[in-house]
Amino acid sequence: AENIFSLSDFAMLHEVRCSIIGKVSGKSLVVMKDGKKLINTPVSRLQETYFSALPKLLAAPARRGGPAKARLRRVNRQEA
Repeated sequence: AENIFSLSDFAMLHEVRCSIIGKVSGKSLVVMKDGKKLINTPVSRLQETYFSALPKLLAAPARRGGPAKARLRRVNRQEA
């Protein structure tokens, strides 16, 4: 939690909007709004997605619409 304040300070310094929408504790990221749980995802899944995203993008073959766009579409389908 101590890093949340440094992140919001950094965002303010660069005039970027920043909101605290949840916190990671234990084994899941939980985001709630008005008492409703909007997101409840295991940290292990988030780590896997985070650490594999760039290698997946770089390994994906380029297709019509530009290489970056094609790669993003492919990663988004895999994550769905």
